[in-house]
Amino acid sequence: LAEARRRAMQRNTPLGVVYLDLDGLKEVNDTEGHAAGDALIRQFVDGVARHLRSSDLFGRLGGDEFAIVLERVDPLVIEGVVGRILADPEIPDVSCGSRVFDGGYPNPIEMLARADRKMYEAKRRRSARRKAILQHYQLLHRRKTYSAGARHTSPIGDGASDISRRVAGDSSTPTTSPTMFHVVRSDHASSPRSRCQMVTVPSSANS
Repeated sequence: LAEARRRAMQRNTPLGVVYLDLDGLKEVNDTEGHAAGDALIRQFVDGVARHLRSSDLFGRLGGDEFAIVLERVDPLVIEGVVGRILADPEIPDVSCGSRVFDGGYPNPIEMLARADRKMYEAKRRRSARRKAILQHYQLLHRRKTYSAGARHTSPIGDGASDISRRVAGDSSTPTTSPTMFHVVRSDHASSPRSRCQMVTVPSSANS
């Protein structure tokens, strides 16, 4: 990074830094063992490398933290690189933050720190989206449970008669098909994954 910074200062060209956090690495190490964690890192590194130029610098800072240094780039190029990384289904979940330094070049440690802050901002936004999606799903579940309970609050005699008719094969007894809710979500605001949608699929469509 120091060498890339020196070249950028000499040429007066932009320098981009991307800070990446490999989500879930600690959990994989703790639950599946370090061999599984190493395999996750290799999958991650191979996937990210596919979206970089041969001149780009990509390395591990330690633990689950990585960085990419891109010379002679502008914000749109950085955004495109990050977007492709986040949209690649073969790359494990990752949080990214990026900064482009053009004309003002702080020391390498400060460059990484600024990109790191951007990464944590993205992580906080993703956490808030996850919480909102979970709360929305829980609300739908409560409404569905309440609705189902209201449909079945009837006197015991009526309930027994209804069961008898069903056992006897009386097709006149109305039935209600449950609804399946599929939550599609993603983790990054600037990528195609970031769109969230609730898809309602009638159970009859799955039969």
